Parts: sequence; C-alpha cells; structure tokens
Amino acid sequence: MRTAAERKRAAWVHAYRSEEYVDWIHGLDCQGCGRLPSEAAHTAAGGMGLKGPWQSLIPLCRPCHAKVHAQGWGVIQMTHKTAELLAAATVQRWEREHGEG
Repeated sequence: MRTAAERKRAAWVHAYRSEEYVDWIHGLDCQGCGRLPSEAAHTAAGGMGLKGPWQSLIPLCRPCHAKVHAQGWGVIQMTHKTAELLAAATVQRWEREHGEG
C-alpha cells in the first residue's frame, strides 16, 4: 500500500508530468493573449476535483487562466476543443524539442 506522500506525488506526476515540463510550459507564450510568463493550465478535469492528465496542459498567463476558470474558454476567443488541440500540439512540440516520442 502506498503512503500518503507517494499517492500525492503520483497525483502530481499524473497532472504535471515533471518539474522540467512545467518549467518549459511557463516559458511559452500564453495561448490566450501571447503574454509571458505563462502558467500550466489544464484543459481537462480529472473528476472529483482532481487535475486532468499532464497531456491536457496549455500555457496561459495568470489573467487568461483566471478568466477561463471564471467565464469559460470563450472569454479568450477559444473553444474547449481548440484548447484540447493546443494541448496535443504542446505535447508534440515538447517531444520534438526533447527527442521523445
């Protein structure tokens, strides 16, 4: 049986992959407005208040991230489907730049 710390770490890895990946996301332009710095924003929920998988992350600046949480994707002229496609493209870019995949 895993300890609470092990379960917490496994949930974090599921949601964010690695510190290196999150740091890389922070260096990308916001997909809402083009500003820096960005936060790692999930396009998918994990259910029951959990974060979605790391493959659902896109870069959003703090103001755009807050707007999406408060008002939905349309507030930054983006549909949820577009956000999901951007998340997939972000993963592909990571894999190209880091020799994975």
